[in-house]
Amino acid sequence: MYCNANRSHIRFAPNSFKYLTFLLLDPRMGSFQKASTTWIGSQQTLSSADSIDEALGVTHYSAEYQPIVGLNSQQVFAYEALARFYNVNQAPVSPISVFQALHSNSKLLGRAELQLKWLQIAAAPANTHLFINLDPHALTEEVRSSMLELLTPDKRLVVELIENSDLQDSHASMMLLESLHEQGISSALDDIGASESMLSIDLMVAVDYMKFDRRWVALLDEPDYERLFRHLLTFARASGRKTVLEGVETEAQLMRLQDYPLDFVQGFLYRTQFLSSPRFELELGWDH
Repeated sequence: MYCNANRSHIRFAPNSFKYLTFLLLDPRMGSFQKASTTWIGSQQTLSSADSIDEALGVTHYSAEYQPIVGLNSQQVFAYEALARFYNVNQAPVSPISVFQALHSNSKLLGRAELQLKWLQIAAAPANTHLFINLDPHALTEEVRSSMLELLTPDKRLVVELIENSDLQDSHASMMLLESLHEQGISSALDDIGASESMLSIDLMVAVDYMKFDRRWVALLDEPDYERLFRHLLTFARASGRKTVLEGVETEAQLMRLQDYPLDFVQGFLYRTQFLSSPRFELELGWDH
């Protein structure tokens, strides 16, 4: 199922978000679907004249929700919202390809991120925290105030910042983090320990949650990495920060993690609990 979100409601009027929420809660829209992923890849970029449809064949988008589960309780504490894209035939398109293309056009990146967050928040499962990923480069002058307005009222939200390998990206993430804190929005540092990333101490001590990359699951077999992981978790607990480990896929991995001061886990072990929203038409060429 997919829907055409009226373009007049993609101009950030104060009641825009209420409109989308109404659409998603309308029983005629259908219920959440079990999520599945088989990507069509692409290496396109977007010039100022391109549309994402022309470059990648993307016409629709949706939100996928993956549970973040208490290590000991095994109860769902939160969901992470992830962007999903589809072509005109409704076949999935790789999100990595889409965002790589969008990064070559900051205006389209900002517009896309605002639509994505808009849907992810409106369609989110009720009565849990919601983790969303926000690219700091997406806060363009055009969408910045609307994005912060969208995020601020919802106390369930935790905004994830990616742990980057680039100093300029780290600076942009810190500026975004300061804006989030000014608005009272919780934050998480994502992908800690991922390949080709650097550990930003300034970011780590400023966020509310620390999310560890799936790479740590395998690295626990190496003594030095295992000690580092344990020390980082100990630091987080002593300083009042919550921790999440991504990439947990088996019961054996879950059992091994019981020995660590870890709060939450996430991964394909819980794939039967993944959820997907209805699909909407992606429109980036707004009228001015």
